[in-house]
Amino acid sequence: MMDDLKDAGMWIEWAYELKDSEPEAAKFLIASANDRLERTYPESKKMFMDAVKDDKSMIKDLMKDHIEGWSMEMKEKIKNF
Repeated sequence: MMDDLKDAGMWIEWAYELKDSEPEAAKFLIASANDRLERTYPESKKMFMDAVKDDKSMIKDLMKDHIEGWSMEMKEKIKNF
């Protein structure tokens, strides 16, 4: 789950850096980041949430809030690309 978010974040950063000099590469990176956020991240997030479903501590909720915020931030960057 965290790998999905980290990879997507790196690809978004690189895409913005290459936007003018290598537009096709930048488009590929944005598409790859979007795929991570829309396809593999939800799958890994579900596995995580299933694994901690019985956790009574606040860690599960804090983690969920953190990763959701991070995911939404990256989706906004892709939208604005």
